[in-house]
Amino acid sequence: MKLHKLLYYPQGWQLGLEEEPLLTETLEAWMYSPVVLSIHLEFRSFGASPIMRPAMQFDPHTMTWMAPAIDSADQFALDLLARIQSTYGGYTAAQFSGLTHASGSPWTVTRDYNPGLKRVVIPNEVIRSHFAERVRHKTSGEMARPWRREFQDGRSGRR
Repeated sequence: MKLHKLLYYPQGWQLGLEEEPLLTETLEAWMYSPVVLSIHLEFRSFGASPIMRPAMQFDPHTMTWMAPAIDSADQFALDLLARIQSTYGGYTAAQFSGLTHASGSPWTVTRDYNPGLKRVVIPNEVIRSHFAERVRHKTSGEMARPWRREFQDGRSGRR
């Protein structure tokens, strides 16, 4: 559960700051948490235990399995992930649930509009709007305040 929330926040802040997703896969609103389906399938055998191996993906060009990686030239994404880890890495699953289940959060909004469904895609626009608002109004003590200033130069180099 914590892994999924550690993916939810980079996706959210990326959409809120850059208006484009970090992940190519969508987030889904499952009953208790936002979930990235491929990550769930990859690591579900670990249950609540620590994950002891990297994710693997098949590279059809080399015909080998390899760990996915972020392009080392994408400094904004690398900085974003480092910031996410330093800000949220120490959060417990219960602390994450308090954030993701808060009134008006993308997970809550999506679940509220789709009662009874086990899983439903959280639209990137819902995520973007939520995190952009947090950046705009600086209502988030955990991340929003310093990001505009710190990443202004990084943003101009990405497009």
